[in-house]
Amino acid sequence: MKKDIPFNKVLEQQAKDDVTLKKGDRTRLRLMVATAKLLQDTFFHDLRITDICKQSGVSQGTFYLYFNDKMSVTTTTLSQFVHHIFQSLKEAGANQNSLSDAVYATTLSYVKQFYLNRGLLRCLMQMTEESTEFEKIYQSLNSTWNKRTASAIARRLGNRPADDPEGVMIVYAAGGMVDEYLANLYVRKDPTLTKYSGAPEDVAHLLSNLWMRVVIGDNIRLSEKTR
Repeated sequence: MKKDIPFNKVLEQQAKDDVTLKKGDRTRLRLMVATAKLLQDTFFHDLRITDICKQSGVSQGTFYLYFNDKMSVTTTTLSQFVHHIFQSLKEAGANQNSLSDAVYATTLSYVKQFYLNRGLLRCLMQMTEESTEFEKIYQSLNSTWNKRTASAIARRLGNRPADDPEGVMIVYAAGGMVDEYLANLYVRKDPTLTKYSGAPEDVAHLLSNLWMRVVIGDNIRLSEKTR
């Protein structure tokens, strides 16, 4: 499944599956695949256009037909990566039997994104500080997701309006907690977390429990199908 492979592989699969892509679109996609792959092990400031071209098999002259510089190719690649993350979360949480199942499935999908794309997530955190354009894109998507989540929870519980500001702020706070934990575990590689956290499924169960306690005030209760 796409959500269980690194993002550069997702882009590669996209190029294979979409037979309608024109030559120029495929070249652009090859440059993005190379950028996504290199950023898994390379810091943004160490990324070089020559390396992107070598990885993709595209000449430097051709590179500049599609992107102005490494900032533009990185911003474009990360923007598509963020869309991929939110789409994966949306699909994971759909058609679940209960709120607990939806929270766990969504959290597991998010944990796997960090686990599989730790270099890209590291760059994403850096780029929100360095690129105003990318920061706006990320904030817009994050805001849409958090409001959608708060509204869905309110509908399920029936204890507050769907657009209740407090509900949105609680979801933001819980999401920030999850982001920081995963950043420390997979990006910064905190030795204590690395030692005790276990597999992605274990991490997702822990974070789902914490999330449910913060947002709902209750522990997670998974159905037999989800366990």
